[in-house]
Amino acid sequence: LVGSEMCIRDSPFDVSTLGFTGDPTPVASDVSGGAISWGGAQFGASEADVLVHLRGTQSSNTVLTWRDHDGNVLDTIGEPDNYWSPALSHDGSRLAVEIGMDASDIWIYDLQRDSRTRFSFETASARHPLWSPDDSRLAYSSAREAQGEIWVRPTSGLGDAELVFTADTSIILTDWSSDGRLILFDYQHLAGEDDLDVWALDMETLEAKALVSGKFSQNQARLSPDGRWIAYSSNESGKNEIYVQGFPEADGRWMVSNDGGARGAYTPVWGDDGRELFYRRGNSVLAIPVTPGVGFAFGTPRTLFGLMSKSGAGSALVVTDNGQRILCNELPPADPSKSGARLIQHWSTALSVR
Repeated sequence: LVGSEMCIRDSPFDVSTLGFTGDPTPVASDVSGGAISWGGAQFGASEADVLVHLRGTQSSNTVLTWRDHDGNVLDTIGEPDNYWSPALSHDGSRLAVEIGMDASDIWIYDLQRDSRTRFSFETASARHPLWSPDDSRLAYSSAREAQGEIWVRPTSGLGDAELVFTADTSIILTDWSSDGRLILFDYQHLAGEDDLDVWALDMETLEAKALVSGKFSQNQARLSPDGRWIAYSSNESGKNEIYVQGFPEADGRWMVSNDGGARGAYTPVWGDDGRELFYRRGNSVLAIPVTPGVGFAFGTPRTLFGLMSKSGAGSALVVTDNGQRILCNELPPADPSKSGARLIQHWSTALSVR
C-alpha cells in the first residue's frame, strides 16, 4: 500500500538488499489501510484474475469527541484527522495528541483559543504524549537512533527535547505519576515467553525497571489519582482483562472487569476523582464504581455507551469533571458512498501497460 493506492512490483526480488527493484505499478486506488491495518492494504486476489479490496482512504481519520457519562455528544475538538493517544493537561486547558498515519508528530491544542500548534519536530515519529504533573513538560516516545526512546521537552516550546531513556525494543508511554517521579511504559520483549511488561522510569535516577511482570502479557498501566493503586490489562486468564493491584507495594490484586464479556478488556483509565475505573471491551465503554478507603473496594461494571474507535493505545479515553466528561478518539460514521468493497476484473493487465 503506497498512500491510498495498492501497487504491485513485477521486477525481480533482490536478495542482496531483501527488497524489490523497480517502481511499483498502481492497480487500485482509494484503498483502506494505513493506521487501521498497520500499513497493510485489505485485499484479496483469485486465480481468475479478479481482485477485491476494501474502499475508504479516510478510514483512519477520527474525531475528538466530548461525551457525557451516558454517551451523549457534548462537543468536538478540531477537525477529523489521524489522531492517536490524546492526553489532557491537568489544568484542562490544553490537549496533546499525536497526528499522522504512517508517521506522526505531537501537536498541542489550545482548547480556549480552539487552535493547535506543532510540538515535536523529530526525524522519527513522536508518539504517546504524557503531561508532567505541573504541565510544564511533555514526555513522548520516539526512535531516532534506538528502537525505543523517551524524550522530555518543555511545553513552552522554548527548550530542546532531552533524551532520558533508550531501549533496544519498542515502548509505549502510559502514565506519569502525580509526584513526577515515575513514567510508566509498556516494554516489548524481544524473545521468551513474555510479550509485554509494565516498566517504570525513575525521573530522578533515570533508571528503569519492571513494575508488573510475569509469564503473561501485562500492559497499559495507569495509576489511580491518589497514587495507591495501579490498573492494567493482562491476558493471564486467556483473554485480556483489567486488573488492579496495590502501589508501590503489590499488596492485593483483583481482576475487576468481571462483566462476562466475550471480547478482551483494555485501556483502563481512572476517573479524575478516583471513584470510577473506565475501560473498553469491544465497541463498548464500561465503568466500575470504586469506593475510596483503606483497602480496594469495587462494584459491578456497567456499560455506559457504544464507541467505534481505533484499537490499542490510540483509543484511550480521557476522563475529567468527576467522570462527567469523557473525551473519545472515535471513528466517524462510515459514508456508504466512500466505503464497501470494490471488484476489479483483469487487474493484472496493469502490468502489461507500463
